Amino acid sequence: MVKSGIKSIVETLKGSFLFSHVKEEELTQFAIKYCTQKSIKKGGLIYSANGGEKHLGIIGTGTARISNGNVILGKLKAFDIFGADTLYSKTACGETITAVTECKVVFAEKEGIDYLLSKSASFAKRYISYLSQNICSLNRKISAYTSSTAEEKLYSYLLSEAKGAFASLNVKITELSEQLNLSRSSLYRAIDILEKKNKIKREGNIITLL
Repeated sequence: MVKSGIKSIVETLKGSFLFSHVKEEELTQFAIKYCTQKSIKKGGLIYSANGGEKHLGIIGTGTARISNGNVILGKLKAFDIFGADTLYSKTACGETITAVTECKVVFAEKEGIDYLLSKSASFAKRYISYLSQNICSLNRKISAYTSSTAEEKLYSYLLSEAKGAFASLNVKITELSEQLNLSRSSLYRAIDILEKKNKIKREGNIITLL
């Protein structure tokens, strides 16, 4: 009988983009051999790129924040992945991930990822696809942080966070203003301008790209 902890790890793996296509029996063996699950309290450190450990992580429950120094780079929610871009890097990038709420996190050892990359072409393609999407998202974030106007910053950031056409994002104005280093009044003006240009629609904390 599979232990409840392993079942929980398998459910988290199945919910992620990288592992969703892998058969459950294979995921179970992968979980037993290569994975651990940890509970992280609110405000606790989940991951540091400078920590020296080589793991790929998946958020099981809760939300987390990615930052580099005082710059907030993004948020993670259930089934989001982290660490894939630094797993094979020889240099640290300085990113840290902290728990915004209490989180359960699955950590997969580099040895296990090595095994899947060597044995599964479909997993390797998904891994490359994930890294490619991350590069595009990072380029858009750079554009957002270096844009000259508040509306350009906001729109570039929303594009970087979008998962597809007509994407809707649930984001608080306070968090968004901190992330973009904009005052709340500047952010509200930017939202108003983009709404008038029919580029976005805002309903409460939901901003939809049009």
